[in-house]
Amino acid sequence: MEQQANNPYSSGEPISEMARFHGREEEIEEVMYRLISPQPQSVSIVGLPGIGKSSLMNVLTSAEVAEKFFPPDDEYVCLPMQFSDGDTLEDFFPRLSGLLSERYAGLFAGDMEPDYQGFSDLVDVLMEQRRKLIILMDDFEIPVQSGNFPTDFFSFLRGIANNSDVAYVTATSERLQVLFRDQKRPESPFYNIFGFVPVGPLEEDDVRSLIESPIKGDRSPLADHAERIYQLAGGFPVLVHHLCRQLFSARSQRGVLEDSDFEAASGKVLKDCDDYLCGYWENLSGEEQHACEVLLKGERLDGFQEVLGSLKAKGFFDVGPDTGEAVVFPGLLRKYAAKRLGL
Repeated sequence: MEQQANNPYSSGEPISEMARFHGREEEIEEVMYRLISPQPQSVSIVGLPGIGKSSLMNVLTSAEVAEKFFPPDDEYVCLPMQFSDGDTLEDFFPRLSGLLSERYAGLFAGDMEPDYQGFSDLVDVLMEQRRKLIILMDDFEIPVQSGNFPTDFFSFLRGIANNSDVAYVTATSERLQVLFRDQKRPESPFYNIFGFVPVGPLEEDDVRSLIESPIKGDRSPLADHAERIYQLAGGFPVLVHHLCRQLFSARSQRGVLEDSDFEAASGKVLKDCDDYLCGYWENLSGEEQHACEVLLKGERLDGFQEVLGSLKAKGFFDVGPDTGEAVVFPGLLRKYAAKRLGL
């Protein structure tokens, strides 16, 4: 139990400390530069489940990011919200009011009334104080898809942003326009106020940094196995963390890692991360899945160059480091794809 407690790799929970956060410098800069523009611009962060959106949302409100990007005069008020299944409109404004009291106690006289009018009054006070309000909303597909939030709610938020120094940062697994269309909310132009920031697989150097030093400055005993781990998990943070967590535990118990440890850890990750792997596979187009099948069968890739480019962008394709041949990548996804295709 003590060994597990000291395991520096995540068991699935989002990262919240900058010391454990790796990569995403470009995404952070793109979001923050939009937020610190003369009139803050809303941002839609989009990426597959397990790709690191919640961790990114967490660090966007960290002291380190605030110190780097925000002016030192407390001009910005940032409120991070996490939606959960079952949330309703009746939950939203009280939660917002609670966050305001918790993070900015003493900044305002009295509490925000937990309703539309109370929120409008809060924005008026902020504008009088020449402050800017940023609301970060993770898992934003929940209010869009649940039916517990009327279209008027999204129209209200859009109106506030258009007429005040207020911006929203949302995190979803699909683009907002797609979510609203699928829920038959085309009459809501809410999504039109957002800039789009995609979040894809981590860069290879960032994955190696995560493997070798999950807590920055502390070298992990897995550092010597970084290449093998990267070949198995690729740039998918949830796979990297789960695999490293299993391997770290195995090495802590015996002091060494053997092939059997990698096999056992891979099998455990394939089981524990089945929902994520299923989502990654089903996110591929039919043509992309067919290209994977061709690769797995070792057949010729004539006519697939454009598809291979899109597969590489999604983290599903690379060139084998030893053979130089095109392969479905990384190894865990290759095993999952072969299973799905019955190969």
